[in-house]
Amino acid sequence: MNRAAGIEDMVGAIRRRTLLDKYGRDGGATVLEALNLPLRLNRFSWGGLYLLLAGYADRLCGAETEEIAVSVELLCLSSKILDDLADGDNPALADAIGESGAVFLFTDLLVDCLRRLNRVSEEPDRLYAYLQEALHGEWIDVSRTAFDGMDEERYMTEILPKSAAFFKIVAFLADPGRREFWEAFCDSAAAATQLLNDLHGVFSEGKSDLARLRPTLPLIKALDMPEEYGRAETARLLRGCAAGDVPQEAARERLAASGALEYCAIIREMHKERCAELLRTRFPEEQERNARLLDYLGLGPE
Repeated sequence: MNRAAGIEDMVGAIRRRTLLDKYGRDGGATVLEALNLPLRLNRFSWGGLYLLLAGYADRLCGAETEEIAVSVELLCLSSKILDDLADGDNPALADAIGESGAVFLFTDLLVDCLRRLNRVSEEPDRLYAYLQEALHGEWIDVSRTAFDGMDEERYMTEILPKSAAFFKIVAFLADPGRREFWEAFCDSAAAATQLLNDLHGVFSEGKSDLARLRPTLPLIKALDMPEEYGRAETARLLRGCAAGDVPQEAARERLAASGALEYCAIIREMHKERCAELLRTRFPEEQERNARLLDYLGLGPE
C-alpha cells in the first residue's frame, strides 16, 4: 500500500469513530478540517509508526492491529491538540469549536483511546506512567521560558521526556517483549526529532518559540554560551524580540552567530547515529526494515 492510500485509510478509520460527531453540526468534518488531519498524517503518522514497529514483533496486519494503530494515532493527536492550545499554534481549531470545545475534545480523545488501548496492553499502568512523563514535560515546556533557570541538563531530563514518552507508548504497544531496547532507542529518536523541531521553530513564522522565549535547546544553549560568544547581546535581543521591539530576523542571526544552532545540529546527528547503531546491533538481519524505520522517522542518511 502506498503512503497516500495509507493516509486515506487512516482518515477514513478516524471518521468512522463517532466520537467527533458531536463537535459540530457536520459530523465532525469541521473539526477534521481545522486539525488539517491529512496534512498532519502526511508529515508523520504515529499509527504508521506502530505498524512499522509491530513488524519487528511479527504481528500480522489485521483488523485488531489496524484498530490499535487508529487509537495510537488519536491518542497522540489529543496530545497535539493540548500542545497547540497551550501554545496558540492552531487558532483554526479554537475558531471552529472554541477553546473550551478544544479542551473537551482533547479529554474525550484521551479517555476513549486509553480505554481502547488498556484492553490490549500487557501493562496498562505503564501506559499511564509514560503519559505522566509526557504531561510533566508539557507543563515545564509551557510554564518556563529559556530564561527561567533552564540549562541543557534540565532540557534533556525534563522537556525531552515529553516527546520520548509517546515514542515509548507506541513501541511498548507494538513490541512489549523488547521494552528496554525500545526505550533506549526512543530516547535517542525523540531527541533527534525534537531537536529538528526546535531548529525549525527558530525560523518558522508560524511557531511561537521566539515570541514566547520557549525553552528549546537553541535558545537555552545560546544563553549558556561563554561570554565571548556574545551571551549578553543574545539575551538582550531575545528579550527585545519577545517584547516586539526587535525583529525576529535579528534574533535569528544572533542565535546563528552564537554557535547554538550548529551545536544543536551536531547533537542531533549524534542521536541519529545512535539510533542506527542500536538497530544494527539488535536486528542485524533486518537491514531493510531498519532502514525503512529510520527513513520514516527522518533519521536516515540525508
